[in-house]
Amino acid sequence: MFSDVFMLFQRFFTRRGYGVQSPFAYHIVRNVICERTPFYAYEKLDSEVGKREDKEFLHLLLRLSNDLQPKTCFLLIDSENQRNIVDVLQKSILAGCKSCKIISFSAASSLRSDFIVVDRVEKAIETLENSLLNPDGCLIVKRNRHDEKAWNQLLTHPSAAVVFEMGKRHALIFYKERLSIARYHL
Repeated sequence: MFSDVFMLFQRFFTRRGYGVQSPFAYHIVRNVICERTPFYAYEKLDSEVGKREDKEFLHLLLRLSNDLQPKTCFLLIDSENQRNIVDVLQKSILAGCKSCKIISFSAASSLRSDFIVVDRVEKAIETLENSLLNPDGCLIVKRNRHDEKAWNQLLTHPSAAVVFEMGKRHALIFYKERLSIARYHL
């Protein structure tokens, strides 16, 4: 019980950027993850994709792609209505970075990318182990199950240098060659 209260207390301050020592991590927390002001493309994106439960996640993708300006993005989506989800994710990413080349595939590849969106924890672990992420790249994981063991394995993976865990819903994992390992619970 004490650890749960401590974790909530820690998350409250981390969401505001307090206690985050890295300038990179502080920027991501304050200006990307926890940014609450209306973004320039929210209205257009919302009108294109319609009402969706994952609107918050789509807005996060927009802000993240706008901030990082990735050259390539892999969409590793295994859900049943894959085509619809891939289209929505594509619109969100391209709203933030118009020059991003989006590649959708489900098999492992020898290519590497700056920005990878995954909808399963197991696929995220496989992505890290196969080194599909470029140095300084970002892996975005949208969790859809309650698989605590795999989730913890992902968040503590050796290739995951900087991890931003947003509750048990999704996480941003950065592979940074020059930064020390850091975990942020938001």
